[in-house]
Amino acid sequence: MNDLFFVFSEVASRYGELAAAFFATLFFSMLFGCPRKFLFLSGLNGFIAWFTYLFVFKLTASLVFANFWATSAVAVFAQIISLKRRVPLDVFLVPGIFVLVPGATIYKMFFAFISHFDKTAFLLFKETVSIGFSIAMAIFIFVFIFEILNKAVISRYRTQENTRACPVSAESAFLAAVDIGRLMLESGSETHKVEETIDTFCRVNGLNKIQSFVIPTGIIATLLERKNHPLTELVRVSKRSLDLGKLAAIMDALTNYYMQKIYYSDLIEKLNKIKTMVIYKKYEQYLSAAFAVACFSVLFAGGVNEFFASMAIGFLAQILVERFSFLQFPAQLINLLVSASICLMATALVRYACFCSADILIVSSIMILVPGVTVINALREIIAGDLVSGSARGFDALIVAASIASGVGVTLKIIF
Repeated sequence: MNDLFFVFSEVASRYGELAAAFFATLFFSMLFGCPRKFLFLSGLNGFIAWFTYLFVFKLTASLVFANFWATSAVAVFAQIISLKRRVPLDVFLVPGIFVLVPGATIYKMFFAFISHFDKTAFLLFKETVSIGFSIAMAIFIFVFIFEILNKAVISRYRTQENTRACPVSAESAFLAAVDIGRLMLESGSETHKVEETIDTFCRVNGLNKIQSFVIPTGIIATLLERKNHPLTELVRVSKRSLDLGKLAAIMDALTNYYMQKIYYSDLIEKLNKIKTMVIYKKYEQYLSAAFAVACFSVLFAGGVNEFFASMAIGFLAQILVERFSFLQFPAQLINLLVSASICLMATALVRYACFCSADILIVSSIMILVPGVTVINALREIIAGDLVSGSARGFDALIVAASIASGVGVTLKIIF
């Protein structure tokens, strides 16, 4: 008991890291489009994650156990808050696990493979996989428990048709369901949640014979209500990003519709507004990236010089991401160019401006690019049995990590 109290006191004394975890999560939540009213709770979840991680690691000296129990604490807190506030779980879960995901380790692994193919690369690969699976398993276990509790609520919607629905045709309701699924995929939702939403929406509107198949890049859905005339809709989704604000708004609109608080026409109007919804202005995104990167430099054992230097790099890097995206550059080319720019800026600051660690500047700054959350979602879907979607997301994450490592590696080779 005394040992536990001693460890607790020692972890609590690291208030600088805990504060950095809180604000890093809060500012990254802004980059993910988290609604303003939930920013504090998202930051609090990051604080809980880092505190639990440090506490368990002090007791066990195991990265796997530390990440598993930290993610478990995040998942439980996120589930409770999401149920209470009636918002998607990812609004609190994704920001909460961001301080845990092995994004920096993934980058270091690919950089080691590219620069010197040796034992270090394989050790980093082993560490990445073990941490990733520990986080994914914790999410799967605790989310599965809460989803069992939610089945009763969802089944109530499925067996009760909405009496406020407009007298629309089966085809119109079916196409609306597919459009909702497309909007969810574009906003970063998981494939099984999209399938569940399409199924629930159709059943609420009296359509019981519906089949849907969703992968990260598209939706195939078939309506079998009409005899001998099935209707199939194929939608390709080529533009995807994580927007927690849109996911929360979609769930809020659908919940109100399921509970018969709004009419079908009101729902369609709300969904059309959500498509063009923007929560944070450009300058807010730039500032949030700057402060998030600066806070991560603290978590990577950086000092005052690294804090302010990484803040400047993060600000400029986010501007580059936005500009390249506006010019419709391919995603992997954006990652390559921005990571190379980060490397150049970090090297220039170390050589000519301030005394600080180039490694800390680079690793903390590329956190706005690394696919840590994508890796965790891929593992979650594979564990849940969605092999196609999980494999696709995993391959996408590997390409992103490789492009980032290539940008940094090539730049360092040229400079040195």
